[in-house]
Amino acid sequence: MAAAASALTNQKWSGSKRQNANDNKSSSCTNAQTERPRTSISRIESMRSFRHCASHENASLLFAADIADCISSELTTIGLIAALLSSWGATVYGGDPPPEGGLCYGADMIQIAHVLFWISLGWFFICVTSSLVIIADLHGVPQQFILEHLSNPKVRFIYQIPELSIIGGVLFLAAGFTCDFGERTGCAFLYIGMVAASSFVGAIGLLAFVLRQDRRRLNQNINQYEEDRALSQPDSVSDSRDSPAALGRSIIATWRDRLYFAASEDFNTNNVYDDDGVGWDET
Repeated sequence: MAAAASALTNQKWSGSKRQNANDNKSSSCTNAQTERPRTSISRIESMRSFRHCASHENASLLFAADIADCISSELTTIGLIAALLSSWGATVYGGDPPPEGGLCYGADMIQIAHVLFWISLGWFFICVTSSLVIIADLHGVPQQFILEHLSNPKVRFIYQIPELSIIGGVLFLAAGFTCDFGERTGCAFLYIGMVAASSFVGAIGLLAFVLRQDRRRLNQNINQYEEDRALSQPDSVSDSRDSPAALGRSIIATWRDRLYFAASEDFNTNNVYDDDGVGWDET
């Protein structure tokens, strides 16, 4: 009986100590309101506030607002770029045909080019319209449920459709320009265009890969920071993470990696990294 009473006393003391730590955090979180950060500086300051009071509800709402702002801004930019690229494809698709019925493979290659342009326009159409649908969906979710909404694998896949479709559009647009270029200038330039188009697309892919590797290098610093913070604040257990940082997992829709840093007593974001086939190392 004495041992049981001692264990119960220790448990109550530990719970009271955690509650006091959370109460101290709540005072520092009072000023963390739920409006969306509008500038890079305010976003950095907001994220610093989040890191210091992750167990507080205001911090979770602040993080959700920042994620929603990132997704909305990214999709708006992608939609504008897709509209611009589709205008380029439509200019060639509906413009003057190559001279003399084509200077390399003739009418067959011109027809192939038109098909490629048409497919690229379809991809860009999906990109623009899906961006609008996703932004509308994002605006229709209450802020306190955004992270829960994004924990659904189906939702995460749909939210990546604009990125996937603009990649498909760019690939078909580059192939169409290559075929059209060869028919306007001759067979020699057709092969030069193939090499050039592949190099342009490959350069962008290499750029994304390099930046992804740089994000992965941040994981070591983040994990070290968490270890140092755990040693200096052993009572702050409510916002500690059991797994290492996971930046650099996604090549596209990189906001998925940031979901790992959402910390809330009411929502566990670790299930965001269930392997649903998209947004992991494959994409």
